[in-house]
Amino acid sequence: MQCTLCQKQLLYSGKVRPNVGTFECGHEFHLSCIIEHCKARHTNACPQCVPPSSNTFVNFSDDRYTALQTLIESRRQRREVKSDVGFLGGVTGWFGKSVTLSTLVTSGTSLNTLRVQGFLPEDFIEHKITWGKLTKVYTVDSLLEFGFKWHHMVVMGFCPEDFKSFTWQQLYTTLKVRAPDMLKTSIDVRQLSELGYSIQNIKQLGFTFSDFLKMNGTVKTLRLLTANLNDLKTYFNPSSDDWCKAGFSNERIKQNNWKSDDFTPVRQKRPLTLRTATNSLDF
Repeated sequence: MQCTLCQKQLLYSGKVRPNVGTFECGHEFHLSCIIEHCKARHTNACPQCVPPSSNTFVNFSDDRYTALQTLIESRRQRREVKSDVGFLGGVTGWFGKSVTLSTLVTSGTSLNTLRVQGFLPEDFIEHKITWGKLTKVYTVDSLLEFGFKWHHMVVMGFCPEDFKSFTWQQLYTTLKVRAPDMLKTSIDVRQLSELGYSIQNIKQLGFTFSDFLKMNGTVKTLRLLTANLNDLKTYFNPSSDDWCKAGFSNERIKQNNWKSDDFTPVRQKRPLTLRTATNSLDF
């Protein structure tokens, strides 16, 4: 039998059909051919029963965009991919039984395939799939392209260690994450330092010295962010009380190898000299 899409022969090996997709009407095509055909036309119709000429392409005008979103939403309602309905709805897929979204993720099913099937980020939340599980299978770039936003990640159990998989551009520009968002993950100063951000980047995110104190910031841990006391003074302008709460003293500054450039947050003690005045009386 011949695939009418590529005009090449369909190959069988006994009952094994490694690259064959069958519609409910009985028409068969190369699975790779039918996937590309249906993805390009946003349809799940058999190309022999419904000729390609009758399928319209998406032109992204407002009415077409609305129609496409409606189609995706209707597909999203199907929570399982069943054996008689494959990846493209009507094509017998690669599974012999009902498969959950979690199983599809574990098996490495591409995000493009899941998108065509109609899955949205909210579906991953409903299936209790953690952000950590996703990043073990997919790249951050592909997940952002799929449509994941910061609020999705938080609900999916985003933790401080997960920040390491993001570039500064992805975090600050794409997701628009700021200090208050990061603090909600219970990140501490040590974990913040492990991200490798400059002190200027940390200030740009909106962190304050008060935030550092809440994040277990001390004379020892703040040294992980910068080696120079002037940086803390210039960018965060802590009060005398803030310095004290963080444990800064002359002794501890030296112990942790801080560079001061003639600046020290500790008020220097000045020796007091008492002068006695003698009054002389003339008679």
